[in-house]
Amino acid sequence: MKALTPLTLAAALLFAPACGSDSTTTTSPDGSVTTDTAAPAGDTGGSTPDVAAGDTAAPTGDTAASPGDGGAAADAFTMSSGAWTVYDLGDAGANPAKDIMGSAAAYALEGGKTRVTLSVTGLVPSTDYGSHVHKLSCAEMMAGGHYQNTPGTGDGGPTDPAFGNMANEIWLDFKTDPGGKAAVEAVVDFRVRPGEAKAIVVHKNKSAAGGIAGPKLACLPIAF
Repeated sequence: MKALTPLTLAAALLFAPACGSDSTTTTSPDGSVTTDTAAPAGDTGGSTPDVAAGDTAAPTGDTAASPGDGGAAADAFTMSSGAWTVYDLGDAGANPAKDIMGSAAAYALEGGKTRVTLSVTGLVPSTDYGSHVHKLSCAEMMAGGHYQNTPGTGDGGPTDPAFGNMANEIWLDFKTDPGGKAAVEAVVDFRVRPGEAKAIVVHKNKSAAGGIAGPKLACLPIAF
């Protein structure tokens, strides 16, 4: 069998099939042959993209609320969408809330708190009104007095500012927009005792010291 010369060997290697891999063949002057095989383009050796340790980014669009953040996701334990009672103001003239409509809801929050929401339409545009949760139904003594977490005592009674305030009562004062609409909410650090609050009343004036807000205009039944 005829021996292969270095030149013949180099030619054979030059025209040999690539065998499915990219390679570069180099023949040295002394007749030795060196073959370098490169990894296929884009080969990352099965490695994954770098991810910072502890990376737990939420999926796009994740809107889960944090516990105790205000509780919009909680179900209302009571709500009402009417019908409103509009009170006769007698000699005071026409009732500016005669066309009132709207709804209310209450939510139990963590930590013994309560959130109450109120939305209204049909009122005088760009006007301040007082509004509170009241003890009685709309037909009983025009809903009676304000619900108080700690009932007012002493000479001042319920209107003593020590008791008639937005921390001890549920105030929902609001100002209407140019269309006569408004939406308001209040969060208090207590739960309403069951059966002791039955209405939300809208008053003619913004609440002052002691919760005094002028004549009662309209009443929405809502049973706490």
